[in-house]
Amino acid sequence: MTAALEAISGRLKPVAHLPEWDGANVLMWFHLCRAKFTAKGITSEVERYDQVFAKISSSILQQVTDFVDTPGGAADRFTRFETRIIEATRPSRTERVVT
Repeated sequence: MTAALEAISGRLKPVAHLPEWDGANVLMWFHLCRAKFTAKGITSEVERYDQVFAKISSSILQQVTDFVDTPGGAADRFTRFETRIIEATRPSRTERVVT
């Protein structure tokens, strides 16, 4: 490998190639994302957040604008975002009783 290629590859960030957003089973989608992150060695909460953010549908992001506008600290950003998305997509108690 040439020095130029080594320099470039040293700056590239790993990408997890996450599955397309599937609002039908949010918990399973996040499990798949975590498995992909682990396989690629992506441990940074910010990197995980950025990659997941890019995959989630805009209609879901609109439901969590409070978090998107002020994501808070980097230490647990992905974990808090994951929790917020799961809460936002969970059927309400009324919806669970009706179905």
